[in-house]
Amino acid sequence: MSTKTTILMVAAVASAGALFATKPGPAAIEEKIAEMIVGDIQTTGSSDLASGILLMTCKANINDCAKLLRTTMDVQSEDKILWQKVTISQGEKSLSCLGILNQLRCN
Repeated sequence: MSTKTTILMVAAVASAGALFATKPGPAAIEEKIAEMIVGDIQTTGSSDLASGILLMTCKANINDCAKLLRTTMDVQSEDKILWQKVTISQGEKSLSCLGILNQLRCN
């Protein structure tokens, strides 16, 4: 085996090990979802009075509001050895995410 091939194999194994070691677990995924919810609450505006009042109330106690909103979501996680495939659903809306490198990236 040539030196170049050996180096490529070692790099591939090291990369796979890094991906496996930085794959977020269930607690990290829940934490990332909570961060996403809080971020959405903070940046969401309202176009009508009723929604505005609800949003202001939610922003006043943002962590409790985020916990309440999280209870309305269905989160499915599928272990893919080197990453997590996560699907977040709420009603008819769905979000596909990839848990990799200690992050949750969603489209």
